Amino acid sequence: MKNKGFLLTVTIVIVAIILIIGGIAYYFANKAALLFPNSKTSSTPITSSRTDLIINSISGPTTLVIGQTGTWTINASDSVSNDLSYGAIWGDEGKGGDYPPNYDVSLANSKSSSFSHSYQDSFKYTIDFVVRDDKGNYARISFPVNIKTSLASAITIASPLGGEVWHIGETHDITWSSTDVQNIYIYLVYFNSKGEEEESDPIVTVPASQGSYAWTIKNQIYSNAGQILNPPDQNFKILLNEVDGSTQASSGLFSITQ
Repeated sequence: MKNKGFLLTVTIVIVAIILIIGGIAYYFANKAALLFPNSKTSSTPITSSRTDLIINSISGPTTLVIGQTGTWTINASDSVSNDLSYGAIWGDEGKGGDYPPNYDVSLANSKSSSFSHSYQDSFKYTIDFVVRDDKGNYARISFPVNIKTSLASAITIASPLGGEVWHIGETHDITWSSTDVQNIYIYLVYFNSKGEEEESDPIVTVPASQGSYAWTIKNQIYSNAGQILNPPDQNFKILLNEVDGSTQASSGLFSITQ
């Protein structure tokens, strides 16, 4: 009787251990479904080297004005799943405490989706687009957009206008007005031996809003190839060029002499 009681106890303990081990194994095997009952699971192994979920293209504006609405379309493909969701992180979330996070998500279940957004500040933003499938895989890509106060960016030179005679050692104001331009390079344009226009090294880089720069003419002016120019009685121009190269203006011909 004692042996039977001992065997029964051992059997109960073994069964209990098996049940506990089985329960633990079941929990970890179905952890995602237990913690997130609305999520989809798959027996397909998930790796970080998936190449079958691809963002094929993004179309949309790269420049907008403040308050203007832009629309971007993302095209993606996934050879494993057709259940795709799309998201956009605009870059102005929480800016200045005025704009709440706005991670827009489209459960399109298709090969493309579109998002629209407008910005309230002049800035060069970066939009992050994310595509996910129902297997937990994702692809992410960035898209730059420049928000301006006006699309009609412009620079107008007020001095020199042309016809002036400036002398080495003198200081003269180069002045201008601009619209929706951030920073500018100031160049001296000269003429090479073939009579072709070339630019010197930048004299300076300044904020366009500064509107003027006091330039002291040195006795040595260097070409963009590092050669010393001989300024006496030679004609020049001043060139103002936006740093990104999108807008520029040049003066009329003036001369520099001793």
